[in-house]
Amino acid sequence: GFLPQSMPTVEGYEFFAHYTAARTVGGDYYDFIPLPNGRLAILLGDVSGKGVPAALLMARLSGEARVSMLTQPDVAAAITHLNDQLMQANLEDRYVTLSAAVIDPKSHRIEVVSAGHLSPWVFRRSSRRLEKVFEKDTGDFPVGWVPGHRYTAFPVELGPGDSLLVYTDGIEDAQPDTGQRFTEDGVKRALAGIGDSGDLVTARELGARIVQAVQ
Repeated sequence: GFLPQSMPTVEGYEFFAHYTAARTVGGDYYDFIPLPNGRLAILLGDVSGKGVPAALLMARLSGEARVSMLTQPDVAAAITHLNDQLMQANLEDRYVTLSAAVIDPKSHRIEVVSAGHLSPWVFRRSSRRLEKVFEKDTGDFPVGWVPGHRYTAFPVELGPGDSLLVYTDGIEDAQPDTGQRFTEDGVKRALAGIGDSGDLVTARELGARIVQAVQ
C-alpha cells in the first residue's frame, strides 16, 4: 500500500513498474513524486534485510524521501537531507541502497544519484544497446551509512525513444535450482534483439521482457 497505485502522466513519457516480494512482505521501495515546474522524481530503493523489519523501515523511508524531495532544491541535496534524517533516527545496522532520478521533461535531462545502488541502464534507440550510467565502484554510499555525507548527482541525456531502466538486486540475484545467478548478463540477454525491426520500443516492453526472463 505504500507503493504507487498508478503510473504518472508526463507528456511524451511512458512508465512501467513491477514489484514482486521474495517473501510476503519486503523492503524494496519505489515512488513517483511530482515536483515544481513539471519535473518528476523517481526513487527506487532496497532496505537492508527482509521481512517485516525491512518493510517497517521502507514505510518510514517513503515518507522521509517524499519530504526531502519536496523541500530540497535538487536531487543531490534531497538525498543528502534524507541521509541526515535516517542517521538521526539511529537505525543501527540498517541502511538503504537507493537510486534517485529527477526528470525535466522540458529539457529531457535526468539528474541521477546512485546511493550504493546498482547502476541504472539507458537503452538507446539509435543503437538498440544498453549503456550503464555508472561504472563499477562509482556512485555514493548507501543512505543511512555515513553521517554527514554529501551526495552528487550526474546528468543523463535522453533522446527520442531512449529509456532509463532501474531495478533492485532482486533481478541480478535471481537464481534457479541450477544455482546460476541471473546477473547483468541476463538483463542484456533478455533485451538482445529488441527494436531490431526499427519500431519504437516502449518502457513496458523493456520491463516486461526482463520480468519474464527472471521468472
